[in-house]
Amino acid sequence: MILERKIFGVDEQMDFDRIKILAYDPSTRNYSTPFREDVSGKFPVRLEMQGTSGKFELNAIDKNNQSVRQTYFIQMLENGKIKVDKPGKK
Repeated sequence: MILERKIFGVDEQMDFDRIKILAYDPSTRNYSTPFREDVSGKFPVRLEMQGTSGKFELNAIDKNNQSVRQTYFIQMLENGKIKVDKPGKK
């Protein structure tokens, strides 16, 4: 998991403005980015894994500058594949 912050035009009140999940395929020795989302947020971010599934939770900041708790679910699939779901998002 990578939490990034823009270099230019950054909002100083935010700790990060993008989430990336990286995956590694051991058979091809390649990395991929199966999940990327622009979201303004603040630390801490909590990650919990149990075997091949888990979740991470973060404090996102909405358009009204209010803190909103968001939860994402992670599944580690075969061949280095990763699936990330956010409830309520299509």
